[in-house]
Amino acid sequence: MRDVLRTEKIIVNLKPLKVIDDTADGSFSSSIIVRSLNEALKNIGLYDEKGESVVSYSTIGSDCGRKDVKAIICLYELAFPEPVLKNLGGRPVIGSGLDNMHFAIRGGYPASLCHSLPLGVDSKFFQSKGPPQKNPKRVICVAESNTRCGLHHVIEAFGKAFCGRKDVELYIKDRFATERCQSYLKYLANLHGVENFIHDTANTVNREQMRLLYESATINIFLNNSSTWALSCVEGMSMGLPLIAMNHSGPGNYIRNGENGFTVEWTDEAVDNKLISSLINTYGYRNFLFDESQYFKQPFWASPNVKDAAESLHFLIESDKEVECLSSGAIATARQFTWERSAAQLATIVASLK
Repeated sequence: MRDVLRTEKIIVNLKPLKVIDDTADGSFSSSIIVRSLNEALKNIGLYDEKGESVVSYSTIGSDCGRKDVKAIICLYELAFPEPVLKNLGGRPVIGSGLDNMHFAIRGGYPASLCHSLPLGVDSKFFQSKGPPQKNPKRVICVAESNTRCGLHHVIEAFGKAFCGRKDVELYIKDRFATERCQSYLKYLANLHGVENFIHDTANTVNREQMRLLYESATINIFLNNSSTWALSCVEGMSMGLPLIAMNHSGPGNYIRNGENGFTVEWTDEAVDNKLISSLINTYGYRNFLFDESQYFKQPFWASPNVKDAAESLHFLIESDKEVECLSSGAIATARQFTWERSAAQLATIVASLK
């Protein structure tokens, strides 16, 4: 594992700490991040159950009612900073990546209190070679069916690239999808001529199941309109999957055009109640949005160029040699984003706090 982590020089003189969860939140993402960071802290010798340094993970800026919290980790909810930043009460905040940190600064929080922490990938995911050839070849998208997910863009792009073809499969790994959403995405797949379409809505899967799921695919596509997390992007890379995504928000932490995948052109789009209502009532998505006008203006919401995404999909499916090359680059990128590296960086941030 040391050839992946290489953290010996980073952890010198750092104090042990632990990450606690905001019990008021209790979300699926919370359990993944808190568990992964604490396990990584143990792996590098920086975890202490009774340590004096405590970091709270919370999407709403909560300190979990504890006075010993040194800093608070927030995810994409910083995109709407006003209520979150009020909860922080002047404590240091750690955003998941530079984009999230900048959301807090643009929302009026002191830059001196804002830090960034790229999220990592489980070191057990890594494989030494790119994905084997499959028949049919599978394009995978791992995203929740909420108002930020962009799954309708993925289906449209796939349809433009492979309309009527049965030798390519679109596999969407979702969870908690509403019946309306399942029905509408199936309708869109039929509308765009997607012959092989799987919408997997199983609630949760363990790490081994996720590893096997990525291993079964050839390409990873992620067209979420707004995601400062985007962990599935780097997880797919660790299994050698080239990524097709927008160089925006969370995916921008990982995507390198021509090195580990292809970027998709995008434009800003306003987020208002009309758009939100359409995503809820037409597509059946669960709502993870607020009217942006209450807080601040762009950039926040990216609308992908579907034609551009379709062209990249088609090119990669038809070019095994290009997939092999990008697969090596994807693995190399993922090795820069292990949870152990994230944990070491978190400990470094906490040590720098006054």
